[in-house]
Amino acid sequence: MNSAEECIHGLTGRSCTICIHGPEPRSVDRQISECRSCSAAIIWVETEKGKKMPIDAEPGTGGRFALSADGRTVSFVHTHLARDDLYSSHFETCPDAVGWKRSR
Repeated sequence: MNSAEECIHGLTGRSCTICIHGPEPRSVDRQISECRSCSAAIIWVETEKGKKMPIDAEPGTGGRFALSADGRTVSFVHTHLARDDLYSSHFETCPDAVGWKRSR
């Protein structure tokens, strides 16, 4: 895809992490954990900056992160389109997230 073409996800150029890294295989063996606060199913992944981050174990509408093919890393997806194949940071969805925030 060249920089002027629009991808199938409605993004222009090489900004679509799904197209760059390929679609997520549904058969990836993920290590599912449980949130210590709310007991939700989460997956620990690494961000593009090398930080550990919990994401909700299932993708859904409102998610902003694409899971890599190996299920270990995520990339932020810049889109305003409603999609159900992206994951949410559990920092955003956990009802007890405020208690886990680090003081800066």
